[in-house]
Amino acid sequence: MKRTRVCCVVLLFVLCGAVAVFALSSARSEGAEAMPATTEPAAAGPAPAEGGTPVNGLQVSLAAPTDAYVIGSASLALKVTFTNVTDNPIKLSDRMLFYVPTVTDPDGHLMTPKDDNGPDMNEPTEKDIQTLAPAQSIVFTVDSFPGVFQPYLIRRFDLSRPGQYRLRLTYTAQFHLGLPAAFKECWQGTLTSNEIAIDVRDRNDNPTR
Repeated sequence: MKRTRVCCVVLLFVLCGAVAVFALSSARSEGAEAMPATTEPAAAGPAPAEGGTPVNGLQVSLAAPTDAYVIGSASLALKVTFTNVTDNPIKLSDRMLFYVPTVTDPDGHLMTPKDDNGPDMNEPTEKDIQTLAPAQSIVFTVDSFPGVFQPYLIRRFDLSRPGQYRLRLTYTAQFHLGLPAAFKECWQGTLTSNEIAIDVRDRNDNPTR
């Protein structure tokens, strides 16, 4: 009889211990589920176009709204972004910025544009000067491509042959006597943008050759 009681006590003790262990294990599991889950960092968006080499604290990058152009379709509006990469403000005026487009054809040959007279422009004033704070950017739009408009000049490139064309812009800014004296404080120098590729296709939208 005593042996039976002892066995019952031992069995009861074992059962209580098992219940306690199960309860502790359940509490830990519930606690782990209640903790916020670790999330992966959000995927980064498309990287901005890499600009050309900075000159005198200014960098220029070139981008197109699409990398494909169908022969005979509307011209592409090119986006040109100037960024101040210094710790000091930079004064900039598009009335001092003159650019030369460099285009290579699908065979890698430098293309010669056909030049036409462009529109006249108003006389420059101090209102045409903008100040870029450190790390600040300003965006200009090149009116169209393959016809590139400049002050007093339109440069047209012949993209009648399908293939991949490559384009970059070289900007030069230099003070001259026809400008107000305030323009002497503006950025001066020559800098070149990154190069972009444009796939030209025929009207039947055939793949680039």
